[in-house]
Amino acid sequence: MLEKNDLRTSVPFLIRGKDQSASVSQCQCDCACETPLSSVKSGRLDQDQLGLADAIVSDTRYIRSPIYSVNPITIGFSRFFAILGPDGVSTANSSALEVIDYFQQYNSFQEASSHWEKKWGKDQAQKILNELIESKIIVPEGHAESELTRKSEVLSAWLHITDRCNLRCAYCYLPHKKEDMSLETGKKAIDAIFRSAVKHNYREIKLKYAGGEPLLNFEKVRVLHDYALDLARPGLFSKEGISLRGIILSNGTRLTPDMVHAMRSSGLNLMISLDSIKSKQGNPRTYADGRDSSADVVESIETALDHGLVPDISVTVSGRNANELPEIVTWLMERDISFSLNFYRENDYSAKQDDLQLEEEKIIESMRAAYKIIEENLPDRALLNCLIDRVSISAPHETACAAGESYLVFDPQGNVRKCQMQDPVSDSISASIKDDDPLGKIRADTQGIQNFSVDEKSECASCEWKYWCAGGCPLTAYRTTGSYQKKSPNCHIYQELLPDAVRLEGLRLLEHCDQTQ
Repeated sequence: MLEKNDLRTSVPFLIRGKDQSASVSQCQCDCACETPLSSVKSGRLDQDQLGLADAIVSDTRYIRSPIYSVNPITIGFSRFFAILGPDGVSTANSSALEVIDYFQQYNSFQEASSHWEKKWGKDQAQKILNELIESKIIVPEGHAESELTRKSEVLSAWLHITDRCNLRCAYCYLPHKKEDMSLETGKKAIDAIFRSAVKHNYREIKLKYAGGEPLLNFEKVRVLHDYALDLARPGLFSKEGISLRGIILSNGTRLTPDMVHAMRSSGLNLMISLDSIKSKQGNPRTYADGRDSSADVVESIETALDHGLVPDISVTVSGRNANELPEIVTWLMERDISFSLNFYRENDYSAKQDDLQLEEEKIIESMRAAYKIIEENLPDRALLNCLIDRVSISAPHETACAAGESYLVFDPQGNVRKCQMQDPVSDSISASIKDDDPLGKIRADTQGIQNFSVDEKSECASCEWKYWCAGGCPLTAYRTTGSYQKKSPNCHIYQELLPDAVRLEGLRLLEHCDQTQ
């Protein structure tokens, strides 16, 4: 770790999150999350962005990015700043912030270099200027906000292996019919996913094996994933091959050591839902007979760890378990397990359970208590996608999730929808496994859920966080307001917690930065 006094010097210092070798904790929840994000949408920034050599002789003018937020960090007598920009979170000292503020008005590289080299010398002045250009904290003249946002390069697909489940979670949105996806339907669904991936130039596919409880039919999951691995090889659907990731979304009550070994052998990841670590009345996740499931879930997580598989944990934060959140986070941090904190979403099956509702101040208080636990033991992995519901601060984006754009949901019959939370009875079917390009049909479908850009949500127009939460889940907004273009009912919670999350990542960068940078 860098000594904090090293950063308090007058020389400008910028710690870029993108430069750190630590992995980013991806949100592995049961949602059409936008991450991972890459590639600038329009391509213009990559074409126009100037390297150091070109910038020195160029008269191109730069200005501070229109996507920019600064959050102070105080450590003893030292003051730093967590900066949220187009490249995610960076941490700066006061001198670097002074340079950034210089670009509140247009200045060329030469003008800025001449100005600051009087204070720090030519090498230091040009070093910080180049870092700010590379991190897109300052951008060439003429770049609009929308040209700095990102879209996913990953095509994600939900395979609903079964609707059967041995739990009856209080907030579940499924009817739990005795329906299973056949092996034939599963293979045809995977074929359809690869067809759409190739047609739309995706280089990576992420398969979510879900339910219900997919471990009720684990052997089918294993066979389907092996089938997908064969298709991903070079020369079949793609000359170069397609990168493939698979994850099983489980309630964590059926896991065995043999399953863990098979997952490791097939390269499958595992997400387990955990809402409580102690058996108590009121845990939202119970068996069909009303028994608490937390002890069995904890045992399964320990089984996975003991056999070399580190699962991702999804915690659904509701009014029922908010007070236990610091305990849950402490337990996960002690085991160095990646996790995401996601908010309860009301649905037709859970609407009458008032104690699940998010009381804003209670949730904010509990989340901040959890953040305090994280701050006391900052991990070496980035926390950009897991601290606030489905909000990602790894890169700016225009839509809250990938639904309707780069996400496919296959039900047991091979029908395709935009989101797994759509009502399977009343909501329209967008495509099927028989279509040559189900993703194309999903994108063209104007019925059901509409995932509008945050730029089309008038309530979000002036919000500094609009390209990070993107207005929130469109289904949640629709259920509350009757419109997909309204902001999330959790908007106030997001606005309160986003500065805390950015600050936490800024602190993490300080804690784990490379002294040789």
